[in-house]
Amino acid sequence: MDINKVKRQITKIYNNINQELFSAGVQSLHVTIVANKIIILAEHHRIPSLKALDESYRDKTKEIDVLLGEIFKKRLKVELQQQMSLDIQLIFRDYDHLNEMVATLIVLKENL
Repeated sequence: MDINKVKRQITKIYNNINQELFSAGVQSLHVTIVANKIIILAEHHRIPSLKALDESYRDKTKEIDVLLGEIFKKRLKVELQQQMSLDIQLIFRDYDHLNEMVATLIVLKENL
């Protein structure tokens, strides 16, 4: 298996989902593969309306961030399984709104 090709395909899938959900691609994206783990670090632009609400309503925007993250994880899992036939055990995802960075960890049932 060509790891660079796998990374490019993951990048494309990730960016497409981001486009669908947020109408914007990621600013930067780095994929690392170690055994059965795929680590994705991505720099995003904050949705302007959420950024405007953050100062006064951070508790609400935090909830929205979590919900959007859950939707993203579900779509990512489906797309990786359908397009790449990856056998995914779980996906962790965390978003830091201050730095506009996302860390995603995908754990596969077997090594790539």
